[in-house]
Amino acid sequence: MSNSRPLAEYRRKRDPAKTPEPMGRNEHAGPRRRFVIQKHRARRLHYDLRLEMNGVLKSWAVPKGPSVDPDVKRLAVHVEDHPLAYATFEGVIPKGSYGAGTVIVWDQGTYRLAGSKPQTEQLDDGHLEIDLQGTKLRGRWLLVRTRPRDPRQWLLVKREDAYARGPEPTETRPESVRSGARLEHPTTDLLASLSGRLPRARLEHGALPFMLPTLTATPPDAPGWIFEIKWDGMRILILRRTGTVQLMTRGGLDFTSYFPEIVAAAARLAGDDFALDAEVVAIDRDGRPSFHLLRHRTTRRQRGVASVPIIAHVYDCLALCGRDLRRRALDERKTLLRRLVGTDGALRYCEHVAGDGAAILESVRELGLEGIVAKRADAPYRGGRRREWLKIKCDRLEEFVIGGYTDPRGSRAHLGALHLGVYVQDRLTYVGRVGSGLGGAALRDLREALGTIGRRRTPFNSGDPPEGDEHHWVRPLLVCEVRFTEWTPDGHLRHPVFLRPRPDLDAEAVRRESPLRPVTAAPQRRSATDSDSVPPRRRRRPPSDG
Repeated sequence: MSNSRPLAEYRRKRDPAKTPEPMGRNEHAGPRRRFVIQKHRARRLHYDLRLEMNGVLKSWAVPKGPSVDPDVKRLAVHVEDHPLAYATFEGVIPKGSYGAGTVIVWDQGTYRLAGSKPQTEQLDDGHLEIDLQGTKLRGRWLLVRTRPRDPRQWLLVKREDAYARGPEPTETRPESVRSGARLEHPTTDLLASLSGRLPRARLEHGALPFMLPTLTATPPDAPGWIFEIKWDGMRILILRRTGTVQLMTRGGLDFTSYFPEIVAAAARLAGDDFALDAEVVAIDRDGRPSFHLLRHRTTRRQRGVASVPIIAHVYDCLALCGRDLRRRALDERKTLLRRLVGTDGALRYCEHVAGDGAAILESVRELGLEGIVAKRADAPYRGGRRREWLKIKCDRLEEFVIGGYTDPRGSRAHLGALHLGVYVQDRLTYVGRVGSGLGGAALRDLREALGTIGRRRTPFNSGDPPEGDEHHWVRPLLVCEVRFTEWTPDGHLRHPVFLRPRPDLDAEAVRRESPLRPVTAAPQRRSATDSDSVPPRRRRRPPSDG
């Protein structure tokens, strides 16, 4: 079964200008042999078993998929070799191309030869025994050729071992192990199930303003609300247009190059052109969100460093298949989103719960998380800060504009404290200073950044900023996040603690947040034709927290 040009047949069948499939080349096998099983809906649904051998993926099409019952023999048709890069391919092969349809990675892992003969000899003999170590399939399997005169006809059989028998993974675990996507619920069919006409979407950052929650002191005590975790991360809009993925922040920055794993996961999803609202979170060694690690991923030195695990929790779908969904109710949008995005990998569907908001907040507080967001299940998606979304924080955290700093004292280097402000009716209002929490490399980097934007006079035009030679002023361009206990009667922060810089936010957007009174009335469903369901675009002033 040797071939001097192992990928020639593969390339002959495919046009690289029309299909997103990798063309690849034959490569040297790695120290651990990989295997992948791809679920492929073409003219008929089938599974493709691929084994890494001699720099390519030896491939068999298994029409009914593998069975863990040793008494069940599955037909396996030996097909052309595939490039190693195909092991991670998920996506849509366009109409008119060979194998047109949708592909997901149903299982993946490593394998070893279980027989005593070398792999090439086992293949030539038509009797290949392997031990799979995958996510769904494990243990020994046999590939045996059934017709000596027809090298294409094989059988795939599970050997009797500890992993044999039991529920069939093809029935109980239909999703992709990489993206969580399924083939059983095509997004186009789901869109067709929604009543009413869906307008075409403008898939541009400015045309899709973020919906933002309003701060409140306690969770709403009324029916019709759902609750999500408030993640300690960075809000992004995931846009895909004609196969190209772009990641945009609330401040209008393009962060596509910072998170390549999110881009790759979004490129594999079904749904054609779409817009997803998500929160990017970096995970520390204990599995907890860490904004500090996230910041490292967004510096020039650490851009795209995969050693810091990144997850994008996706909690809303603004557009799908090029259609604008923002006027649909949240529960409808999340139904579509749940079918589009899985629960594993770099992109994950953000789960929600309904029920006692106070109890949910207490559980989140015990876990040491930032808080919760309450959302009306019947609400459309409307840009700007809205009362259909409410955020309840375990601690009071807000963003502030840095307007200056003081000289260092004692053992502290670089600077002493930061002068902070918020905008009140376009006037930068002084709200006090923060020195606690400043330290380490972040303090040095902050001092270097402030040194490049200095100015002679204070930028604060209200709030009674201090005077004296020990105070240094800067242009109000940088934003930081601060934890504090409460606002004083004169509008200053009590017990502030510096948490982190927020380079993703626009300083002009920072406003003081005043908690609403508790929500007790049952929400009313708004009409999809309400005039403010999709507000006109205003000057870039998204409020400070999402």
